[in-house]
Amino acid sequence: MNLIEHFHRNKNKYYITLICSVALMLSTKGITDETVISMNGDMPKYLMNGAFFYDFLKDFSFSNPVIYAYQYFARYPALSIGHHPILLGVAEVPFYALFGISVFSARLTIIFFLLLAAIVWFQFVKQVYDERVACISSLFLV
Repeated sequence: MNLIEHFHRNKNKYYITLICSVALMLSTKGITDETVISMNGDMPKYLMNGAFFYDFLKDFSFSNPVIYAYQYFARYPALSIGHHPILLGVAEVPFYALFGISVFSARLTIIFFLLLAAIVWFQFVKQVYDERVACISSLFLV
């Protein structure tokens, strides 16, 4: 089996690898620089929502979650659970558990969802058109 046959047999894997590599190159520049964070806007609130869910699960305080939330908010008033969607905060929990509570961990969560979106988009477009069009459109997505 020559190289061209191998590529045609495994082109989905190569296309997805290319898409994920480009996405990682574009999205990870300066990822460890925690001094670059917008203190205005919603970013700190999303980070604190994730920290709340992480601490909630770590402290295992399922007996009275409302009191726990009140006490947490009194200590860290940057929470915005009732104002912002909670999915991102919940999704940050595994990354906070693995890498600690940091801006870096929160950025890894976003990069994970970028890679997931690119792969799902590739599969969707491949169903409608073909692999080449799916690869090009996925590269435009990332």
